[in-house]
Amino acid sequence: MRLLFDQNISYRVVKQLKLALPEVIGVKEVGLLNADDYEIWEYARQHEYTVVTFDKDIPAIESVRGYPPKII
Repeated sequence: MRLLFDQNISYRVVKQLKLALPEVIGVKEVGLLNADDYEIWEYARQHEYTVVTFDKDIPAIESVRGYPPKII
């Protein structure tokens, strides 16, 4: 499962999940730490990641721009 964790998820969570799921990454790892929600959404779409976030704006982007990526 390819998961992209937003900056509002602790790097500690990402680090622990990587042990079981090697395709887990945080936005910091791909140079998106200070990126806006649209950039994160677009990266996830292009690289076929599911976005994991507490941010309510990213699901709103999905309603405007469509699917994919999936949002958790």
